Amino acid sequence: MTGQLLEGNTVYLKLAIPNEEVRYIYQNTIQEWFKKSVRSKDLSSLEDYEILSNRESGNGRPDILLKPYDEKKPAVILELKYAEKFTQMEEKCKEALNQIDEKGYADGLTNEGYEKILKYGICFCQKSCRVFI
Repeated sequence: MTGQLLEGNTVYLKLAIPNEEVRYIYQNTIQEWFKKSVRSKDLSSLEDYEILSNRESGNGRPDILLKPYDEKKPAVILELKYAEKFTQMEEKCKEALNQIDEKGYADGLTNEGYEKILKYGICFCQKSCRVFI
């Protein structure tokens, strides 16, 4: 987050894309997902979550953290990777999950009282996506 603006009771956040890997994924996947989600359900399924990108957690910076305002709901850690070849996708997903554990991305969430933390290693290659849990 690089800034915020309060208009009435609405807070608008200004975000910066932290690196080329996340920029690629944002431009080619996340924007399309949000467009479809907004059309189908106005994103109300995410209103109970704080969405953090590239914030310090543990010994590094996970790509995306979804922190529920209710600590009884699951928190979510997304680590994103990009593969040049389809044959690298499985390896990159495993690499993403390992990174979450090795860098202790869940430690801060655990310390805040979140009991359930979902970890996703996600890899993109061209228009394809693989997800490991």
